[in-house]
Amino acid sequence: MEVLRDGWESVKRFFYGRSGVSCSTTTRQVYANQPEKNQGFCDNRVSNTKYSLVTFLPKNLLEQFSRHYNRYFLLIACLQLWDTITP
Repeated sequence: MEVLRDGWESVKRFFYGRSGVSCSTTTRQVYANQPEKNQGFCDNRVSNTKYSLVTFLPKNLLEQFSRHYNRYFLLIACLQLWDTITP
């Protein structure tokens, strides 16, 4: 069961974008127009996008089917396609 939980956590980490960038936490001086002196520190770029073109469908499905009632309604919709049990 531990393997399944670890696997699920790695899937969520992949889709929810945990970046492994390590940043220096020491104080720094910022040099204007001298990018070679500013290397070695994290940039201050902010990304506020939740989805990209590649990850929209997997992330959206993971988010939707993490809720129990959405899985229930998917089951009901699939059962409606089965002719022998649909009235």
